[in-house]
Amino acid sequence: MYEKLAEARGHLAASRFSEALTVLEGLVRAKPNDAAVQKLLKLVQRDQEKQSKLDRLQQEWEELKKLVSTKRYPEVIARAEKAAGRISWGQRPGEFVELPAPSQTQLERDGLLRKKLRQHNRPSSRRAVLTRRFVPPRRR
Repeated sequence: MYEKLAEARGHLAASRFSEALTVLEGLVRAKPNDAAVQKLLKLVQRDQEKQSKLDRLQQEWEELKKLVSTKRYPEVIARAEKAAGRISWGQRPGEFVELPAPSQTQLERDGLLRKKLRQHNRPSSRRAVLTRRFVPPRRR
């Protein structure tokens, strides 16, 4: 039994949770009331759950980074706000969510600037600007 517990601990230390659970399930069948087995089983289950959460958060992080790289800021902000409840932010809770917001504002400003430039780059607009600036008005 002690060898099996040591084997399960080794699997746990190497983050091989399924192997550790397999060994512990055999021990639970053999000694269902053993406190050491129950304690190690709970520890393996807790660590497996933590690892799955970390994996999900890492996947969400990668997806958010892809969205940021494609400049889909409104979607980034919405998804980050949803994820905010599941993430332990530490001492700076709004840092991640607030990062894309200035970029979105800048993107909107750039869009307005492009729109104004397009309006002024139309042939009729250019003609009107040139006429007003460089050609004297006709005298009647």
